[in-house]
Amino acid sequence: MDAGLNHFDAKPSGLTAMPSGINAISSRTTTILGTRNALTRHLGNTACTINYLILRNSEAEIQRRVRARRKPPEADLSPALARWGLIPRWFRKPLEEWKATTINARVETVAQAPSYREAYRSGRCIVPMAGYHEWATLSDDPKQPYHVQPGGNAPALLVCGLWSEPSLPDFSGLTCAILTEPARDDLARIHDRQPVIVDVDGARAWLDGTPIEIVPRLPTERLTLHRVSKRVNNWRAEDPDLIRAHMQS
Repeated sequence: MDAGLNHFDAKPSGLTAMPSGINAISSRTTTILGTRNALTRHLGNTACTINYLILRNSEAEIQRRVRARRKPPEADLSPALARWGLIPRWFRKPLEEWKATTINARVETVAQAPSYREAYRSGRCIVPMAGYHEWATLSDDPKQPYHVQPGGNAPALLVCGLWSEPSLPDFSGLTCAILTEPARDDLARIHDRQPVIVDVDGARAWLDGTPIEIVPRLPTERLTLHRVSKRVNNWRAEDPDLIRAHMQS
């Protein structure tokens, strides 16, 4: 595990802005993949499938934990792409019959909710992102987007997530959800919710099974928040200007 997360402790001096991804958290993410190649669009349909890069315990790590009943001294993470919108393993019908909205899991109910409780026990992951867009819902201009990103030269935000691999007649692969919680400090000025953002120690704790209530969060002073152009409201727009600060939008 350490080998996979230590990268996010690095503070590269020449970090450049990465192009924007699309709708996430109730917003758009700035994907660390830097491309839409990780996204599968269903052309001709307003709905789209979004795939996230996730970091999870490798299969070897999972088996070691089963055998040893404890965390081994050395552990590693396995990267994978997962469809955004968690489908629990107990669901066996065609994908189109899954009607629940399971993109964001609320920390208040995640441990007990039927859709999430199995993944909460055994399907935890980290969703790295260079940043994300959020729309103001607590101001006079609800269409005003903001961009949230790491402060300084931190390479990415680490967001707590869940994954599941259902067996459906028309879909195979990983699915995921992002954990959200009540917004804090500056983020609470624009929206009532935020993703659960952690530092490297918090990510290790989350992956090791620590209850979400006591997983250490990234201090909000280590985030930056600024208004961006309303061009981000158009999903066709994708260029570096979408994450630059705008005095007026």
